[in-house]
Amino acid sequence: MRGWGLVIFGIFLGSTQISFAEQNLCELRPSSLNIQSVLTVAIIDTGLDTQIPFFRDHLWTNPGETGLDSQGRDKRTNGIDDDGNGYIDDVHGWNFAGQNNDLGDEVGHGTHVAGLIVSGGKEVLSPSPLAINVRTRVMVLKYHDGRNIQGRGRAFQKALEYAARENANVIHISGGGYQSLPQEKRLFRQLAEKGIPVVVASGNKQADRPHAPFYPSAYGFTNLISVSAVDNGGRLLPTTNESPGGLFLHERGADLASLLPGSRIGRMTGTSQAAALLCGRMIHLWETGCRSSVLK
Repeated sequence: MRGWGLVIFGIFLGSTQISFAEQNLCELRPSSLNIQSVLTVAIIDTGLDTQIPFFRDHLWTNPGETGLDSQGRDKRTNGIDDDGNGYIDDVHGWNFAGQNNDLGDEVGHGTHVAGLIVSGGKEVLSPSPLAINVRTRVMVLKYHDGRNIQGRGRAFQKALEYAARENANVIHISGGGYQSLPQEKRLFRQLAEKGIPVVVASGNKQADRPHAPFYPSAYGFTNLISVSAVDNGGRLLPTTNESPGGLFLHERGADLASLLPGSRIGRMTGTSQAAALLCGRMIHLWETGCRSSVLK
């Protein structure tokens, strides 16, 4: 794979033809996927309200934690690490912050992001929207509870390792920070070697660091799709960080509506939302075999 310096404004491109930007996103589609494949997206964030009806048919299910064990007990709830991956009853993912399988989303950020992705890169305006990405399954990897939205550490790295080991087809990451971490960089290099695309938010810059590199966006590996946020007029949001490297895109990120815990609808602004919108569009391209434009 290679890096491109592209700009993408989804709301302005109404052509039914595949655009140049979309062609490059299509090139990132894993070769193992075809138009009938179920696609797993690992969302490394604040968790997910898995009880929302919209998500029930779109949750990744760990095959090693389903069915009955040798004693006739449901593997999902038997308190045993049936698949030997180090995590007990990790049916739909894992809570690396709490070291348990409680995937609940206390602050709503992960749920909001997931809604934009499963909806195919479209805003979610009702509690029962149409799931555009019908073959997409969400692997929920919770690494913080929202109190430190840009924090990283061992929980974040464990989530990356889990996504790779459990064969996620694409990874979405909203968080990050201003320090390059050697162990974390090594993991991203391994993901690049495996050919796993990773959609990352370019970060919401701080006033005292207007031009500081934001990681993991700034690592620059060619599997990284770094997304900055623009408003509805195509202007970069004042808080948007711009990190070079990999495939660098702009997408809408202002006041986007999506799901919140309890099937509520709410609006959020930032590069997290822009990255999720782009990720949803890209996955929809993959699901349709890159035959029609979704940028409209």
